[in-house]
Amino acid sequence: MDIPQYDELLKSVIQLAIPASAPASDATQYYGQVGDFFGGVWGTIIGAVTFIVVLATWYSSRKIDERSKRYQIFAEMLRTHEEIVSSIRLGDMVGRDALSEILSEFYELYGEVNSINKHDQLNLSLDNRIDVAFILTYYGALPNTVKLLNFAYPDLNATAICDAIAKRKRSTFIKEVRTKLAEHLDGDPTEKQEWRQSFQKCFNIVAASTIPEIDKNLLRSTLGKAQHLPRRKIKREKIIDIIENYKMRSEFGGHQNRLSHYFRNLYGAFSYLDEENFKRRERQAMAKVLRSKLSNYEQALLALNAISKQGSPWITEGLIQKYMPIKNIPQHFFTFDTSFDLEKLFCNVEFEWKMKQSRWKFWR
Repeated sequence: MDIPQYDELLKSVIQLAIPASAPASDATQYYGQVGDFFGGVWGTIIGAVTFIVVLATWYSSRKIDERSKRYQIFAEMLRTHEEIVSSIRLGDMVGRDALSEILSEFYELYGEVNSINKHDQLNLSLDNRIDVAFILTYYGALPNTVKLLNFAYPDLNATAICDAIAKRKRSTFIKEVRTKLAEHLDGDPTEKQEWRQSFQKCFNIVAASTIPEIDKNLLRSTLGKAQHLPRRKIKREKIIDIIENYKMRSEFGGHQNRLSHYFRNLYGAFSYLDEENFKRRERQAMAKVLRSKLSNYEQALLALNAISKQGSPWITEGLIQKYMPIKNIPQHFFTFDTSFDLEKLFCNVEFEWKMKQSRWKFWR
């Protein structure tokens, strides 16, 4: 609309607002009233709109701040997870290597539980056998654990299991390793070539033994340090004494001090995703980031924890089903029992290997 047309429209409005019979002296008064009308109405409208815009801006910035805080808390949980993993030590093993060795210990303990179950004809289900083995792994083959198991499984001879473990760890080590090492460390340290060959035989004995991998690593470390000492300082008796008094890892003393903080933080992170006001896509994306931090061994330990009664909230609260923190476990990863079926136990989890198989069938 150009200026002349605007002026004509304004005159029409004023003529409607001012009666034709009105004195000319009152024209100014009417003009003032019209101005007051427009100023009052439009001023109020503009003020209200300004208030709404300011309120909307404040509300939007507040939501952004709240979302930013939620992301910061989750990021802190991720950082804490990495710090916890890095702090886990088991002999010479650190971090995820230590966690993989804890899983190996579970395998050994499950073997003892399974043997007792068959020998005493207890007919414990697979879930219960896993639960007992996980309790022993977590709390250790100790008197307090015996009381706990006797309460949870009255028919189970928990004392016999712990005694078998104690007997196994001592006899296996002494018979298969210590005696053979002592025989080969009978050379003269001043004879460099002969002494080197003796140590090489010792390393071969350790490698071929049936003791757990962590014990092998600790023995290799002990032998390695002795091997590189100045020959005049080497005392065969001292080395044998170290081996004789060598304590196998924690002697199945449990890993509560290593795993308690680990599982609490991991459970807290997924619970936080589930409880906070995140959008569904955000939850899934953040869960994927958290899952990417877990190695196969970590996911395997988490699966065993979820099967045990101690970690049952993972399943009862739907965290395993919703966020699938164990979906990257390979199909045949678990080998401690031929009847263990990962897909059957976690039927609601879309395992990565299942998805790959589906895609392969589709393209064939």
